Amino acid sequence: MSNKTKKYIYIQPEYVKQFKCDGSKCDAKCCSQGWNITVDSETYRKYAGIKPKSKARQIIERIEFKKQFNLNVMKLQPDGRCPFLRQDKLCSIQRRYGEGFLSETCRVYPRVAYNLINFYERALTITCPLVAELILSPPEPMAFEQVELDEYQHLGNGTIDIPNLPRGLLEQAFTVQYAAISILQSRNLSIDGRLIVLGFYLDRLDELIKDARLDEIEKLSAVYSSEEFLSSEAPHLINGIQFDCKAYIKTMFKLLDSLYGDGAKFNQGNNRYIDAVSDALEIAVDKNKGASLSELVKNYERLDSARKEFLDRHSIELEHYLVNEFFLSLYPWKLSTSISQNYGAFVAAYKILELIGLSIEVQWKKWHADDSEPPKDYQLPAIITNLAVNVDHSREYLQCMTDHLEGDILSIMKGLL
Repeated sequence: MSNKTKKYIYIQPEYVKQFKCDGSKCDAKCCSQGWNITVDSETYRKYAGIKPKSKARQIIERIEFKKQFNLNVMKLQPDGRCPFLRQDKLCSIQRRYGEGFLSETCRVYPRVAYNLINFYERALTITCPLVAELILSPPEPMAFEQVELDEYQHLGNGTIDIPNLPRGLLEQAFTVQYAAISILQSRNLSIDGRLIVLGFYLDRLDELIKDARLDEIEKLSAVYSSEEFLSSEAPHLINGIQFDCKAYIKTMFKLLDSLYGDGAKFNQGNNRYIDAVSDALEIAVDKNKGASLSELVKNYERLDSARKEFLDRHSIELEHYLVNEFFLSLYPWKLSTSISQNYGAFVAAYKILELIGLSIEVQWKKWHADDSEPPKDYQLPAIITNLAVNVDHSREYLQCMTDHLEGDILSIMKGLL
């Protein structure tokens, strides 16, 4: 009988191997936000077996069974903190008993993995501030690698269910991801330009899938990811899309109102962002609590030079965000709907991020003429992390966006890009 440990093949961004959880650096965001911290049955047995029994009870008494989830979860403190989070933002269970005593939830986060038949894809969610620091700061394009993981590392990746795709599509999933990432990293194009080319690629991909021509996906992907196409043909595709500012304003305000407006589910903690958008666009509400569309269009167009400066300054951070999000979420199949709706959700989330980030910078410069840096909570990495909490952890958030996006991929391009 062989003693060899089974190995699992993973494709991942190179930054993954650099990540190390450290609550003292990230202010323990995942341990103090009121999120459910589940305790799997194996970990529960480990806790129950701790000697002496008095030490085991100190942990077990802080765990409760939640019938609605059919899971054991930690009883959080009134302020939403995990009861085992120390003052130095480190985990008292891990410090006392080692990493092997962490529940699957704590061992896995912020890792996300998918099984693509013969291998796995793995990335880290940017909801973790340390991940944001790893992902957003490097000047070079995000690089990927193939690694082999042992059984323990494999089980610590929290592999999640993938959309109900036929085997032929699963086998082509990485080909699609690679082509999309090549487009998103094409720095001779603007960010909007890359998203337009991505839209044309996904539109053609959708046609092949609907016509059951899966054998042509590899050829299509090779064309759209080639340097020759991205440098010579892609600009013509981009020039064929005429941005409709009026449609953009209407779409964005429908999205912002449904996601962050009064009584909306996702407005908690986002008031300062929405206030910044109102301030930057100089929104004047009339007696019917409405605003003039034509005035909003003019005000947005007046921000054109500020927007160009914002995109020039942050293009690399925005590129890294888009690449990681596309790979992490297995787009264009994150939502179990159409490819066009997945594209719409992906682009709309980015455009919300862009508008909020731009508005924050415009507002800050208006209030501070001394070129001082805004506090961290108002800088782009924090805005990205804040947005990712909803995008990466709430299908309802994405569904809310797709409910307000009309038409096919071409219509989405014209209304947002």
